[in-house]
Amino acid sequence: MNMTPNKDNPSPAEAQEALASVDALTLRARQRSAYSRAFAAAMSLWSGVLVATMGTGIWPLLFVGGLVAYIVWRKRTETWPREVESKRGLGIVLGLGALVGAAFIGAYIARVYMGQFWLPLLLGVVVAVLLFALSEKTYRALRTTTPAA
Repeated sequence: MNMTPNKDNPSPAEAQEALASVDALTLRARQRSAYSRAFAAAMSLWSGVLVATMGTGIWPLLFVGGLVAYIVWRKRTETWPREVESKRGLGIVLGLGALVGAAFIGAYIARVYMGQFWLPLLLGVVVAVLLFALSEKTYRALRTTTPAA
């Protein structure tokens, strides 16, 4: 980039080049902070197992163990991606949270009050698949985006 002597007034080409450079750096940082597929699979599986074991004695141990593993991963990678970047994204996260919460409540009621074994397992599988599908969609969107040239 060849800057003009007057830095307060760059030429349009210089300004465009600087903006493209900033956009490329921002995109690379977002891609670096994105969850890996292995992490998304592990978190989806953990969430599904939590739903499937709701109402059993092992549930609190799985919850605490997964939470500790998540915090350790965050500290180890030193990346803190912005989870929600738009109103649409916030709506998706809140809607998904409501569905997962309903799955937890449904699994608990089915296991404890109805004596069902298969329904919590089915809800766990649905939660795991749904979370992984959403994570994969986000992962692909970040990886296929190209920086502005």
